[in-house]
Amino acid sequence: MVMVYAVHSYVECDTCELIQFFSTGKHNVSDKVPRTMQGKDINRSVFAANEVGLGREGIAAICEALNMPPPVAPTAWAAHEDELYKQNLVVINEELEKNRCELKELFQRDSSQSHQCNLPISVSFDGTWAKRGFTSNHGVGFVISTDTGKVLEYSVVSKACSACRIKEKRLSQEEFELWRRDHDCVGGYEGSSPSMKSECALK
Repeated sequence: MVMVYAVHSYVECDTCELIQFFSTGKHNVSDKVPRTMQGKDINRSVFAANEVGLGREGIAAICEALNMPPPVAPTAWAAHEDELYKQNLVVINEELEKNRCELKELFQRDSSQSHQCNLPISVSFDGTWAKRGFTSNHGVGFVISTDTGKVLEYSVVSKACSACRIKEKRLSQEEFELWRRDHDCVGGYEGSSPSMKSECALK
């Protein structure tokens, strides 16, 4: 179970009065009791599902086949996915910045171009879809440096937004409209799935 769920355990020995708190994730070593309302780590089943391309329903089916308890409730699952997405963005942006700096350093070795703000770099572009065929709701494109072979930028286009769909079900119409004002929606693309690649390139 430890590999599937984020677990917190509180052990107290009646004989020797030993008290110990265990957690699968990072936690304050001074903690003497489990904080049941505060997750210490991203739920392992959510992380695994994202790594292999499954949703909650897919993990639920696996749990059922293995005679295991089902995954966390949909609301908790969504909260874990949100946190996982935020952390992924941090890593992605750090990697992109590192790739851009590497390219700048490469051009700065040439004194004739070191003073330029906009460097005349050459790039290639490639794109992919969430699934094969011409019915995908999501597409992504990558700008790749021909000098370093590393990704410098990416763009995503989607016909649907999962966040909007979930919030629309949970909130009233007024609450949803309020939430939507500050929401950076990735959905709303009305073109065909094959044209997503050129739309990403245009962005």
